[in-house]
Amino acid sequence: MSVLRRIWTQSILVRVGVALGVVTLIALA
Repeated sequence: MSVLRRIWTQSILVRVGVALGVVTLIALA
């Protein structure tokens, strides 16, 4: 179960990182 939780957490972190990257690009554009 800990492995699934780790993958789930990493997927959320990746989504948050991508979202912040897109917002930053839009703000700078």
